[in-house]
Amino acid sequence: MSLRTRGTQGQQTPEDVRLRAEEFWQQVAAEAARLGVSEVWNADETAVFFELLPRKTVDTVGTKTVWVRCAGAEKRHISVLLLGSSQGKKMPPFVVFKEVPSRIPERQKENDSGRNGFGKRVWDKIKCGCSNNTTFANKTGWLTGSLIVRWLDLMFGSMPGPKLLLLDEFSGHWTPEVLAKCDELQIKLLRIPAGCTSVSQPADVSWNRPFKAHMRKLWVERLVAMVTNKTQFEAPCRVTVRRWVEEAWASLDAIENGFRASRIVIDTDAQVETLALEMGLVELNDSHVVCDEEEEGGSATEDE
Repeated sequence: MSLRTRGTQGQQTPEDVRLRAEEFWQQVAAEAARLGVSEVWNADETAVFFELLPRKTVDTVGTKTVWVRCAGAEKRHISVLLLGSSQGKKMPPFVVFKEVPSRIPERQKENDSGRNGFGKRVWDKIKCGCSNNTTFANKTGWLTGSLIVRWLDLMFGSMPGPKLLLLDEFSGHWTPEVLAKCDELQIKLLRIPAGCTSVSQPADVSWNRPFKAHMRKLWVERLVAMVTNKTQFEAPCRVTVRRWVEEAWASLDAIENGFRASRIVIDTDAQVETLALEMGLVELNDSHVVCDEEEEGGSATEDE
């Protein structure tokens, strides 16, 4: 005899997840048809640690303590927000470092407004060594509502027309200031159902894991070089970590596969028009939809 219990409260069965994912795909298709867009965007935040120490080691059987040589920065991290589209487009990675704020409020205000949250000395290195327009800092190293507003401006500010963006339930994605900025930029936000990100979020399906794998590869290469040269272990600096992020993101070339695996893809404008007609939508924009009465030579009434 054995007693069994669920490991997590509110656990969903695979069939529940499948049904919710199917419903979400239909919602995405309907919104794409309503907006008249054939491109869907998805972004996700992921944490990257300065020292990617292994979780498994090899030692004598029965050993209680295993010492791991490191540079003492295994708890330092950055947040990376990666944005890709169903047509395979990749936008520059948005990186947030953890920095201790200045004790002088006026100076910190100056750092936030003119140096993306960095102090003057650090900012000089960031400007010279990496892309400073998508590199920010705050006291936690995590994204906040205000930073997401900055990110939206950087990524979508120059894109004309409506956009469809899928985000998970992280609270920072749904603050009033973020929703107001989305309205300003003509961005329609859709919330990925809780518990379904593993099958309905392209970032989780396709690019987060290989991105982190490439980051670990770069860290291991650095580690091997330090061991070979018999130099003291040192954690990578901010500029190096930022360069690794850009290299790892550039190495991925199958972004659209995540959307196809999640069944979130609309290939052409013609498919958008077909979806709109099937769903009974008569207003996409002036160039996409023609009412049946107009095709027959008649005129549509106001009720229609």
